[in-house]
This record gives sequence, C-alpha cells and structure tokens, in this order.
Amino acid sequence: MAANVNNPTCQTSSIINENYKKYIYEGLSTATLSAISLLFPFEALKIVGTTMLAGMGYGIVSNLVSSIRCPEYFTIDHKYHGKELQPRLVRSLNPLLNAVVWGSLTTMRVSFLAGTFFALLSRIPFAKLAIKISAAQLGFCFGAIAVVAILYSQIKSKHAQNEMKDEMTKKPYIAYEDVPVDLQHKWEGCYVRNKSGNNVLRLGSLLTSIGIIAVRAGIIIL
Repeated sequence: MAANVNNPTCQTSSIINENYKKYIYEGLSTATLSAISLLFPFEALKIVGTTMLAGMGYGIVSNLVSSIRCPEYFTIDHKYHGKELQPRLVRSLNPLLNAVVWGSLTTMRVSFLAGTFFALLSRIPFAKLAIKISAAQLGFCFGAIAVVAILYSQIKSKHAQNEMKDEMTKKPYIAYEDVPVDLQHKWEGCYVRNKSGNNVLRLGSLLTSIGIIAVRAGIIIL
C-alpha cells in the first residue's frame, strides 16, 4: 500500500528519503572522517579536517535554531508542505535530526574545498613564506568565525522577522509563495539567517587567507 504523504504520522519504510540517502550518508561519513583525520600526524590533513568540522558544526547549529523555530521550512527546495513528511530529506520533524542532516549535507563540499585551500596556503613552501601554520592555530580562528557568524545571523534574522511582522500589521502580503501568512516572518527569518551567516563565513575566509599570508611572511607574529 502506498504511503499517505498527507499524513505526517504515516509509517514509511525508512526515515531517510530514498532519493537522497546517498548524499545524507556521504555527509555523515564525511563528518566522521573529518574527526578521525585529527588523529593523524599530518598537519595538512588536520587542517582539512578542522575546516570541515568547523564548517559543518556551524551548519548544524544554524540549522538547529531554524528547525526549532520553523520545522516547516525544512522540506526539499524549502517549499511549503505543512507538516507532511514525504517531501523532506529525513521524514521527521525532530529539530536535532534535521539540523544534523541539513547542516552536514549543505556544508561538507564547500568546507572540503575551503579546507584543501587553507591546507595548501598554510603548509606548502612559497618564496619568502617559510613559516608554516598549524591546524590548532587555524582551529581557533575558524571557531571564532563560526561563533560570530551564528550570533550575527541570529541578530539579522530576528530583525528581519520583526520588520516583516510590523509591515504585515499594516498590510498583509505574501513574500513566499504558498507559505501561510502566519509563517511568512519565520520563513524570512530562516532565509536571512542562512544568507547573513554565509556572508560572514565568506568574509572570515578572506580575512583568514590574508592573515595566513601575513603570518607566513613574518608580518604578523603569533
């Protein structure tokens, strides 16, 4: 018998959406391997692992806040489906489960690319850049960037929600198609949280790259 997608309590063969199982397992496996990489005596590998754990950690925390406040947002392509379970990466409304899956899945590849870039920039010998940067040094920097991104995105999200709620008291409108009026401000909050957090991460990555070059050139002494 086919599952009833209109019933959020219906029983399904798997809590994981079959169409995305490969990517979900890839994300969870990547997080595990990133943690294991810190045990090996290779600084370049540790830098990649540290970068990935910081990026995925940020993604999980950010998505946890969003999934607690608006679980309806976490459908595939962020289309509104009420509390239906079928059109989701995981067929559950559990905030922590959604945060872990979404946070890992959406950050793993960009974190890997960033980690590889930072490893090369920090460890490979360049002319007049003899000093090498360790994973521990970068880990502190990445942690600080993640904390700033979470706090900043939360402030921006809260402001955007309040602003939309104030505007809608004057004239109700639909900013997000098919999303109920009473959820419009929450949808806006999730969108702004993601966008503003990513902007901080980009800026932080740029400043980190500049800082790595400055330290390796001896301009800044740690």
